[in-house]
Amino acid sequence: MTHTTSDGENARAFLESLRRGDLSALLLHAQIDIGVTSEGYLGNRIVVVVRAPQPFAEALDKLAPHDRKRIAEAALSNRSYDAMPASDIKVKAVGETMSGPATILPDLIIHREMMVAVATGKQQIQEVDDHYVARKLR
Repeated sequence: MTHTTSDGENARAFLESLRRGDLSALLLHAQIDIGVTSEGYLGNRIVVVVRAPQPFAEALDKLAPHDRKRIAEAALSNRSYDAMPASDIKVKAVGETMSGPATILPDLIIHREMMVAVATGKQQIQEVDDHYVARKLR
C-alpha cells in the first residue's frame, strides 16, 4: 500500500466540491491507503483502504454502496493509474474509540443507516432496538 499525506486531503476536497460535506467530515480522522491487487485474469485492481477510529470506521462501513463508491472515487481523484479503479472501500478500525461532540456525525449516520435497514426489511427492529435507544439518549 502507498500513502501520501495529501490523499485524505484531496479526497475531502473532491467530496466538498460535490457538496458531500457529510462524507468529507467522515474522513477527517481517517488515513487513506491506496494499493494495487492482482485479480488473476481480471487484471489489476486499485484498492482503497480507509483506516479510522470508532465510531467513524463503523459509520464508513455502514454507508450505502453508492456513498462508499464515491469515497473510493474521491481517494483516487488526483491519481493516474493503470488498473481497474476501486468501486468500494475497505474499512479498518484503528486507534482508540473516540467520544464527545466529534462523534455526532458518525453516530447520526449509523443511526440513519440502521433506520433504513429496518424500514427496508434488511434488519428487524428487535435486532437494533437497544442500540437505537442508547444512541438516541447520547
